[in-house]
Amino acid sequence: MLDVGANVGAHSLFFAKLFERVVAFEPNPDVFGRLERNITLNPQTLVEPHCIGLSDHDAELVFYKPAYENQGTGTFDRESAPVHYDLLKLPVTTGDSLVYDDIGRVDAIKVDVQGFEPQVLAGLCRTLCTSRPIVWIEISSSTREELSRRGGLSMLLPSGYRIFRFNHDYRYFMFHRIKIEPVALDIPEDEGDFLLIPEEWPNLPI
Repeated sequence: MLDVGANVGAHSLFFAKLFERVVAFEPNPDVFGRLERNITLNPQTLVEPHCIGLSDHDAELVFYKPAYENQGTGTFDRESAPVHYDLLKLPVTTGDSLVYDDIGRVDAIKVDVQGFEPQVLAGLCRTLCTSRPIVWIEISSSTREELSRRGGLSMLLPSGYRIFRFNHDYRYFMFHRIKIEPVALDIPEDEGDFLLIPEEWPNLPI
């Protein structure tokens, strides 16, 4: 399991209960320190942290680090930058290079990187083709704009992937459950969390 944009590790630690190995990526040095501490506090879990960002090429990129707001809103995407930020130059690499040098087969990927999701997917092209993992991705307005520039999700995914959306179901103005609904559009109209699932996976109970 790859957790791209791991923040302080809440998802990584949960995923570690379900997967044999979780590899977590968090480029913000301040947040990465908290991620390491949380992993130390949970020695029974197997989470491998990496203080680096993922992109579609190797580089040092400008990172918009929140000055006052939630540190989890930091990003390499200028359009998704927080209102108040400090500028850092941080390293990025492709997920493919790390997967084939050290990780091997990947069953699932979570990508939540504040508008930089298309670049992360582009850098995982080989992994998506060979491992065909299920992908949980956040799509924001900035993500949709970048997807449009790149020709949509179909240009970033191998053939045979289906798109589903997490839809929150409310009853009597209270949260009831999350439903998973199929999406036909190559660039989803709405923002939110989406699942990208290879067609050979079993049908979901939706």
